[in-house]
Amino acid sequence: MARALKRSMLPVILIALVSVSMPTAHADAATAKLVMTASTTTPTAGEPFSLTVRAVDAIGNVDPTYTGTVHFATNDSSPDAVMPPDSQLTNGEGTFSATLIHAGSWLTITASDAAASLSTTLTFTVNGAAADHFALVLRTGPTAGYPFSFFLIVVDRYGNQTRSYAGTVHFTTSDTSPGVALPPDSTMCCSQVFMSATLDQAGLQTVTATDTATPSITGTLHVGIRPGPTASFRLDTPPTATAGVPFDFTLTLFDRFGNVATGASVPYRGTIHFASSDLFATLPPDYTFQQSYSGDTGTRIFSTTLMTPGDQTITATDTANASITGTSPTIDATHADAAAKLDMTASTMTPTAGEPFSLTVRAQDGNGNVDPTYTGIVHFATDDSSPDAVMPPDSQLTNGEGTFSATLIHAGSRTVTVTDTARPTIPGTLAVTVRPGPTASLKLDPPRTATVGRSFDFTLTLLDRFGNVATGAAVPYMGTIHFMSTDALATLPPDYTFQQSDNAADTGMRSFSATLVTPGDQTITATDTDTANASITGTTPTIQVLLPSAGVGLPRP
Repeated sequence: MARALKRSMLPVILIALVSVSMPTAHADAATAKLVMTASTTTPTAGEPFSLTVRAVDAIGNVDPTYTGTVHFATNDSSPDAVMPPDSQLTNGEGTFSATLIHAGSWLTITASDAAASLSTTLTFTVNGAAADHFALVLRTGPTAGYPFSFFLIVVDRYGNQTRSYAGTVHFTTSDTSPGVALPPDSTMCCSQVFMSATLDQAGLQTVTATDTATPSITGTLHVGIRPGPTASFRLDTPPTATAGVPFDFTLTLFDRFGNVATGASVPYRGTIHFASSDLFATLPPDYTFQQSYSGDTGTRIFSTTLMTPGDQTITATDTANASITGTSPTIDATHADAAAKLDMTASTMTPTAGEPFSLTVRAQDGNGNVDPTYTGIVHFATDDSSPDAVMPPDSQLTNGEGTFSATLIHAGSRTVTVTDTARPTIPGTLAVTVRPGPTASLKLDPPRTATVGRSFDFTLTLLDRFGNVATGAAVPYMGTIHFMSTDALATLPPDYTFQQSDNAADTGMRSFSATLVTPGDQTITATDTDTANASITGTTPTIQVLLPSAGVGLPRP
């Protein structure tokens, strides 16, 4: 009986034992966490890669009962970055595609289920994509004939520095001078290389880097070359002169490359002595240049009188350095004779751009006396090509003389010529130096690109209303400039007050430094702080702010 009872209870006992020893499937059905893996943690910018997300329970098993919605997010702010759409997992897991853009070692992707308070994050080191172009960044201020340095940076199409480049770079320049020195064709060793070049022509020039095999991979550095120190003089004289009659000539300072030596890099303060092949000439007294002041910016007008007929010259020489010299072309000095000539004087030899000044024309006989019988019609012309320049109309003189009004626009050495319309062999020429007008606007010349967090220099130029550099020769500018930027985090120069009346450095152009922080297209604006002068303003061209090389100097979010 007992043995039969035991046999009948055996299935019950076994069932109970099985029930106790085997846990119910997914005893903890609630998902404990999300786990995310990637096909690579070092993707290339712009190239898709896979993300796999699993919902796992407390002991790490995939939970096939998970029905939540997973949302993907990244700290890559590029509009080209691609995250998977909000998605449900299939049987607790799913594989998706993502694309990151910004290069660096701080990029993250987070998968989260907000409703279930679940999230997981992966950190990626994104490498730059294939080289798309070069960024050339000026490092030192360039002077004609002296080496300056710049950085050559390999950039992908997203603006990232990239190491995936193994081509050869060839350099060219807009400067056609024979003494130009450019880097030799170079194979890049890294994403950013320090380079050096030497240009000779002053003014705005370019240096362009181009891949020898793929010309579309290129980049250009725009650079303003300052003239070097004064090395010689040029005397611009009229081709003819009448013995005993004063005439004006222009003396210009040149550096060793033929650029007008404005003193932008090395001010010239030498004393000039004049001599002539005409031993009886009346010459200007010795003159000491003061390029620290606004008047001596590279050219100056002097007056002289030749006394001896024949071919004559005038020579100017630095009294302390005889190698700095220059001689005029031959001047044909003629006897005063009975032939009439036209003599022209001006109310000022330094008119201001856009402001009328007076011209007085006299018909003179061979002895320099006014000829009251002169009845010719005089025609005026100028080498000022501005359409706003105004010359008097063709006119008759009254009793051999007349006063007229003229307006010149382009700053610098200009000439006005008066000619008898019937006898062009008796002209009169007047050389004047047009001074720029008062400051009316600002021009900012920055580099085309900048690197996040790295300081760069830009040039601010004062311009009058005609686009001349407002050196303050006519009306000194003493306004205060305030700087702003579209980059709210930028480090900008402090307010600066120009002192053109007595500051040697404030001759119309000044260099400042700024640091941009926010990637993308940015600008810098400079404005006169006086509300009455708010129209005196200027904004840079767009500056492309680029991220530095991977992991270098880039703030973490």
